[in-house]
Amino acid sequence: MRTAIGLVLACALCCAQTAPDVYPVYVDVLVRGKAGAVKGLAKDDFVLKDKGKAQKLEVFAATAAHDADFKPAPLGPGVAANRLSGRGEPVRAATFILFDRLNTAAADQAFARGQVLNLLASLKETDTVAFASLSRNFILVHDFTDDPAPLIRSARRLLAGGTSQVESSAAEMALQRRLETALTSAQEIDQVYRAAATPAAFRSIAQHLSGLPGRKNLVWVAQSFPLTFGNDVYRRNETANEMASTTAILQEDNVAVYPVSPGGVGAGFSDTSSRTDRPTEGALMPGANAATQQQTAGALGDASNMQTIATATGGRAFYNLNDIVPSMRTVLDEAEYSYTLGFYADPKGLDDKFHSLDVDVLKGKAQGAEVRFRKRYLATKQNMRQMTPPIPQLAVEPLVATGLGIAAVAQPDAAKPGSVKVQVSVNPGDLTFQHVGDKWTTGFDLALLIEGAPVNTGTAKTFNLNLTDEQRTQVLTAGLLIEGAIPSKGAPDVIRVVVREKATGAAGSVRVVVVQ
Repeated sequence: MRTAIGLVLACALCCAQTAPDVYPVYVDVLVRGKAGAVKGLAKDDFVLKDKGKAQKLEVFAATAAHDADFKPAPLGPGVAANRLSGRGEPVRAATFILFDRLNTAAADQAFARGQVLNLLASLKETDTVAFASLSRNFILVHDFTDDPAPLIRSARRLLAGGTSQVESSAAEMALQRRLETALTSAQEIDQVYRAAATPAAFRSIAQHLSGLPGRKNLVWVAQSFPLTFGNDVYRRNETANEMASTTAILQEDNVAVYPVSPGGVGAGFSDTSSRTDRPTEGALMPGANAATQQQTAGALGDASNMQTIATATGGRAFYNLNDIVPSMRTVLDEAEYSYTLGFYADPKGLDDKFHSLDVDVLKGKAQGAEVRFRKRYLATKQNMRQMTPPIPQLAVEPLVATGLGIAAVAQPDAAKPGSVKVQVSVNPGDLTFQHVGDKWTTGFDLALLIEGAPVNTGTAKTFNLNLTDEQRTQVLTAGLLIEGAIPSKGAPDVIRVVVREKATGAAGSVRVVVVQ
């Protein structure tokens, strides 16, 4: 068991973080020419600006989605990791595809279903992709740490009517059933629910992608952005505020959004204000400027809202397409190579306001290239990328968090019948060590919870490390392995392991099936 976990510790340990007196801002940058990604650019080829002022680049990295020299080192039996594929390959870039039935008219979902299946069926086995569906429930069908081959085969079978001459495993058939359920047309839901559920889904996706280096794409198949406010004279300002708060969730984790309208040619983005069979999109909610409801500030099209989100996060918007596969293939290719720039913000300039970002790429290899990146950051002393929810909420999120790299394995404890022993590997390179006197200190909470059981029935423990220079070096070299235990409710158990750093709030989680 310890050997199996040890394989995980060997992956991509980086230098441990320290607690600086300055605050890092990271910007993922895509540079694309006519022939694809522009590679080979150096640190001096970029100029990164904060509110128009050029910054000294303290961080520079070029990230390819796959390492051509990687030699597979499969994870041990029962080992689950939040940043490694089953082949043991570190996930360095990913595309998350969200089929949003919550914000797509029921009449258009059947067309969208076929388009999504065509997209999934066209995936390459080298693509790093996650697929989920949003309605009343968030359904994760396939994660980016999974082998994409079963997803591709399942999509092709559903396109062919759900049958195949080739016998499939029970696990693959279960995946196909989840896929079919995730693509089943859902009834329309009122905008009050949608306006709350959609940002919540974005937050979970951002937490899921936050710890990955390289390009992070969100392909959002939807018709409209749900708004709380409506048709009064304040509508434009209110819309801008809602759009800003939602895009900020994604911007801080450098998640680029690619909205895709599933309506086909002639449909564009659905203008729900013309619909008579459901409340107006963005209709005035109770108590929101009711006195001036009769005054209007002009129509705000869904297309402009979706374009705003795409531009703000460094993505692109697609609509009026009968075939989304070619465009989405472009999106997947864009995850293959990107650059990360970073600077330390001036503490005196941290005013808790949004600061504009700009990136210039000097001519040469990048002559005529398209450059895309997030357009702003929140200038605050708190590292927004690490401000995750408390453990009880992380334990019930539909997606695991990747802010801390972790892996785990669980098996019944032979010495304690009715108990499960869990071994957890934490990447010490992700922890923030503070140098206090002659020691290096850090601390984190570890929680173990059985999925489906009440949160208060799990176990939690705090770990405080107080290390000498030699001990810290040893931990960074050998890794950090800890053990815990939790009462079992009986096989098969699925345990959610959550690790959350005390000082920063950075968190990682993973789902582990108990090895019987």
